[in-house]
Amino acid sequence: MPTKQPHTIGVDDRLVCPECGGEMTLINATPDPERGGAFEWQTFECSTCLNKLESNFAFRRTRPPSAVVDRLRERGFLAKTERGRTRVTLKGWVAVLLRQTVARKD
Repeated sequence: MPTKQPHTIGVDDRLVCPECGGEMTLINATPDPERGGAFEWQTFECSTCLNKLESNFAFRRTRPPSAVVDRLRERGFLAKTERGRTRVTLKGWVAVLLRQTVARKD
């Protein structure tokens, strides 16, 4: 039976097995039905002793790297307002709408 841990685990974190000290790898990630789409249950398994560890992970909302924002501005999908903030242009919204419409047909 998996042991539940209350702390969150990030992508770059390397887990160490509490039983044997071996490296643990992510084997399953499922959305948390009780807490909504911002959380998921992650199950890790030790490669040495096969011990399982379960953790509730909260996604952090981060801003995209500035290189991505700059590239979207160059292509006309984003624009800068007078206050210096970034907003989605009409071209950007049309691209989002078309992408969602095409994705539904498949």
